[in-house]
Amino acid sequence: MVVAIGAWYLLLAVATAVVPTSHDASLVAVLVVFAFIGGSGAVIFVGGYRLPRTDIDPLFYPVISTWCLVGIGVMVAILALYHAQPDTGLSEPARSLPILTGFSAVAGFGVGLYAARAKTHARRLERQNELLERTRAQLEEAKSG
Repeated sequence: MVVAIGAWYLLLAVATAVVPTSHDASLVAVLVVFAFIGGSGAVIFVGGYRLPRTDIDPLFYPVISTWCLVGIGVMVAILALYHAQPDTGLSEPARSLPILTGFSAVAGFGVGLYAARAKTHARRLERQNELLERTRAQLEEAKSG
């Protein structure tokens, strides 16, 4: 799922570069928008691709994708509230929305990585404690037997 989110933003970056949202956009503006959206997509895509090479338990990969989606959702909600105010709004929502949600998805990815890593370490400690408890019980049984 994380790789799919990254791929989505990479596709959005290509689409915004190929189909500019305004006809008076300079090449520099198009490249900056492409870099912002594509950069977010690349971070998430590569991060998701590299997940199996980390110490994070695959059981907790959904935590990462959930945080990415939460980041996107929170930004969409903030932008909707901003847009709902009288006399305000995004000047170019077709550019702003993917840029800002992409940045938020990257933030969510970072939070998700941290949460998944913490859950992985907690699970590992739990297993080690169970093993220690079994070993202690075996030692006490051998001592009294």
